[in-house]
Amino acid sequence: MKGGFKMPGWAIDNCDAKIDAIVVASIDRYMAALGYDKRGGYYVADMSDDDGDQAYIYVVRPNGKGEGGGAVETVGNIYVSSVERHRYKDDFAYIRTTVRKACSPLHDSLPAVGDMEKLCKQIDTIRVTLNMSSSGQQGTISSYVSSIEGLANLIRDGQYAAITTSVVFRVRSVISSIGAVVASLQSIAQSEKDVIEAFQKNLGPAMDKLAAELPRKKASITLAGVLSVVTWGIEAVEAVSSKNVAGGLKAGVTAIQGIYAFKFQESKGNAQATGLGQGRDAGARAVNESIVSGKKSLNQALRDAEDKLAERVNDLGKTINSQMECFDIEPRPILMKANALEVSCSGVRSVADDALPHLAGKLRAVAGEMSGLNASLVFSRHRSIGRAPNGVAPEFNKMATFVVDALKALAYDLETFGYSLHDYVSDLEHTEGKAASRLLGVAPKYPGL
Repeated sequence: MKGGFKMPGWAIDNCDAKIDAIVVASIDRYMAALGYDKRGGYYVADMSDDDGDQAYIYVVRPNGKGEGGGAVETVGNIYVSSVERHRYKDDFAYIRTTVRKACSPLHDSLPAVGDMEKLCKQIDTIRVTLNMSSSGQQGTISSYVSSIEGLANLIRDGQYAAITTSVVFRVRSVISSIGAVVASLQSIAQSEKDVIEAFQKNLGPAMDKLAAELPRKKASITLAGVLSVVTWGIEAVEAVSSKNVAGGLKAGVTAIQGIYAFKFQESKGNAQATGLGQGRDAGARAVNESIVSGKKSLNQALRDAEDKLAERVNDLGKTINSQMECFDIEPRPILMKANALEVSCSGVRSVADDALPHLAGKLRAVAGEMSGLNASLVFSRHRSIGRAPNGVAPEFNKMATFVVDALKALAYDLETFGYSLHDYVSDLEHTEGKAASRLLGVAPKYPGL
């Protein structure tokens, strides 16, 4: 292949062969309506000639790929005009063209299963990294969070200690809140993957049944048990709990409400095509009505499912917007006097120099991973398939952008907090140095000191 060009493919394996079978079945239906029976390699019509003797018209059938056919032969004393002799070749060619055009959205139309699986795994890796709960695999950043929470024991008493406490015990909760959104994103991607796979799984049997039903003279066709009618089950993601801290303060974030995971559930129905007739357009109409564009088509079930999922994702966005305090570690001003101030300057500086910048860096790295997820490309498909052209990718991307912004904002806040700790320790040490100098200055006046 020149220039790295990727040859187009089909939505399912052997899709081209299934289309060929529908073409043949559509021609069979058309000829049956004209009074022809299938006999070996011919369509045959029996009639009487002008003398009342038996005569026959033979029309060559197309091959197994729906190609060729239409040549006319006669037996007996019967006249067939040159126009009539050419008619069937033209009709067969027309049927081939219209059926294949109707099936064209199935050509190179759906996301690759491997790409969808990779996306789901990437999101799950991010979810694990942000897992702050004791259940499940805990994220690698948890140790940094624990070190930051240790500040409550390194700065005791005083206004700064109270403000610090109001911050440190919100970090875990804020990360957990962001992690809950990521868990929802993972379930959204998984549900989109599942519904696309359900469409693919049902598409083959639907095409096979359509080929079997078309030759029969019916105004409507029902593909029993094929249509994928879906509903969405909702499972709540683990809530973020507040945490009681020293001094009776309850500084954790209130548990977020309404953050859900979505799970695909499938049930079967009937794909249907009605009002087909038996003319040249019947086969293409049957494809459109039962598979591609009809109200009871397989493709409509995919579109409905994706629309429902997109609606749920938008509802999730509204829920998040109503609870923005769960994603914020903004310090709360607390007025109190220090009665027994106790500060471990070396310990505080260690947190400021190690845990805080490392955690901020990790959060920015995760934000980068989230930014690198290309859901629009992964879920892209033909403009006529499902919720084209990208399924729920627009809603997914909007939610992912929120996660990226929240992670970056948290990283910035943690760095700012680290600078504040540095200034606080420096001020303490500077003040203590001045006091020591004054003490040394007066010491000679007091024997024994």
